[in-house]
Amino acid sequence: MEGIVVGTWNVGPFDNDDAQDLLDVIRKDSTILSFEAALDKVILTGEDYLEAPEAQQGIAAAGLIAQTKGEFETKFDANIDSSFMEYLRSLRFEAYMYEKSHLCIRRILRDPSELMDLWKDSPQYVNWKLTLESILERLDAR
Repeated sequence: MEGIVVGTWNVGPFDNDDAQDLLDVIRKDSTILSFEAALDKVILTGEDYLEAPEAQQGIAAAGLIAQTKGEFETKFDANIDSSFMEYLRSLRFEAYMYEKSHLCIRRILRDPSELMDLWKDSPQYVNWKLTLESILERLDAR
C-alpha cells in the first residue's frame, strides 16, 4: 500500500509490527495486565509527545477490547480467530477498561502524536482515522 507508515501494511488496528508484538504478548499472558499497560502508556503521556509504537499498541489494545462488545468483526484481522475472541471475552473487561480504551484513542487523535502526524502525511489518513472512529463507536455501543 503506497504512502503508508513504515512497519504498517494497512489501516486496521492490528496491521502493523507493534500491534502484532502486543498480540503475541497477549496470547502468552492470561490477564488484562498487558491490555492495561498498553492503554496506560498512551493515556499517561498527557500533553507530552506520544511516540508511534506506544500509540500503535494502544490502538491494538483498544481495538481488541472494543471487539468484545457485540459480534466479532473479521474485517479487523484474519489472525484473530474465534478461539482468540472466546479467550478475550472470557477476560470479562470491567467498565473502566472500556473507558481507558476510549481515552487512549482520543489521546492518539490529539497533538502531539507522532502516529497521527505520520498518518497525516499519508493518502490513507482518512481511512486510518475512520478505523479509530469505528473503534470509538464500538466502545460507546451498549
